[in-house]
Amino acid sequence: MELIYQGTYTEFRDELKGELTKTAESFVKIGYLLKVARDTDILKTSGYKDLEDFARGEFDLDKTQVSRFIRINDRFSVGGNSEKLMTGYADFGVRKLGLMLTLPDEINEDLSPDYTVSEIESIKETYDEEKKVTPIDDYMEKTEAKAVEGNKAARLAEIDILSAVIYQIGHDDPEVFVQMFESEDLCGDKDLFSVLAPGGESTHKVRIKGVGALLMVCTDKDVTITNMRTLAKETHFWKDANNAFESLMNTNCPIESDAKAAWQQVYGEPYPEKTEVAPVQQEAKPEKKPSKVVDHIKKESPKETKKESPKEPQNVRTTQSEPSQGHVNDISKADSVEELKGMMNKSDPHEDTEDKAEKSPESETRAAADNAVDKSEVAAVVKEEAAGIEQGSREGTWNTMLRSHNEARIITNSLRDTFTYDPEELGAEDIKEAMERLKKLQMHLEILMAGYEEIEKSK
Repeated sequence: MELIYQGTYTEFRDELKGELTKTAESFVKIGYLLKVARDTDILKTSGYKDLEDFARGEFDLDKTQVSRFIRINDRFSVGGNSEKLMTGYADFGVRKLGLMLTLPDEINEDLSPDYTVSEIESIKETYDEEKKVTPIDDYMEKTEAKAVEGNKAARLAEIDILSAVIYQIGHDDPEVFVQMFESEDLCGDKDLFSVLAPGGESTHKVRIKGVGALLMVCTDKDVTITNMRTLAKETHFWKDANNAFESLMNTNCPIESDAKAAWQQVYGEPYPEKTEVAPVQQEAKPEKKPSKVVDHIKKESPKETKKESPKEPQNVRTTQSEPSQGHVNDISKADSVEELKGMMNKSDPHEDTEDKAEKSPESETRAAADNAVDKSEVAAVVKEEAAGIEQGSREGTWNTMLRSHNEARIITNSLRDTFTYDPEELGAEDIKEAMERLKKLQMHLEILMAGYEEIEKSK
């Protein structure tokens, strides 16, 4: 749609100045007027050369602020290019909508103006974590989840995501399970609404291994579950939620029991009792309004999040199963498969004298100049890495893949960070650097592919 402004430059400037002094609800119109300055000839008689010069000179708005207002108009105005704010976003305010710019519509449409900035930030934090999950991460997580016999939540998710989420919440927060177990409405049926949305509205974050982080938005009308990794979405009535919990009890609690005993029967673990604090250590604190966003996701330690092979190799050298940080850094600097192969050997303190003799300065120089990725060379890297293992060659290949997988993830994240900027904010050097990273990313992906092929052959 072509922008047309009926008025003089002075009228236009005064209108924009008036909007900037109003409440936050005017941000969409501000974005629209900035688009007018960008896409029409309204600045022709102003003495300013462009939008950036005008915004800085008249209103002390920097490039980032201008870009944010325009993107808010793009995202939240009617039709994406008008003065009118879309229905449902009128009372959010600039700070909240600034955060919501980075969230997909599937998540934003379940938020209300009652959510605070910090609550939306909490949702964004989990969504950003899920965005870092690469397809390889997702594949490996699903594979590991299937191998774990006790991962009932993942199996439930294949049949009924609502049951899976309720099951996971009960496991991660035993006290909430007890409240759900003891809740009853006037008819004696379970009443999960009173537990999960006591204020009439709440959002629960959970993570299921092999599925991803899930957002369960509870209102007085229904329950909506969104997979923050795939953005798949389902809506259920509270009756469905109550029935899902009842089914969980009927399947796993064949005998009458109290809430804590029921938890133990459902999850097959001892109920985790909290350590009581002595009265003298307790301090009176002012009551805090409960957050609408309830985070059930347990923060794992680095040791727990470290990816390992499904089966621990018996005769793998320490440097292969536990590469040092320096080893990882060296790999990230490789410019070719041949150079990568040399770095892998060089970082291994158990290498043979013959291996050292093969790495002449001339060969390393040639390798550094070779930016082409050859599949036969990639296969050689995988085979050579596993050659020193007397037994468990498959595990050796897996360790090589893990190293390249780690580097691919680092490169992917760095590329994502680079392209969060708008095109005009990127320089030629940024683009050149991104192209170099892409070459290295291709190299590590080829190693992963060759590794999978090698494992398939060994089956």
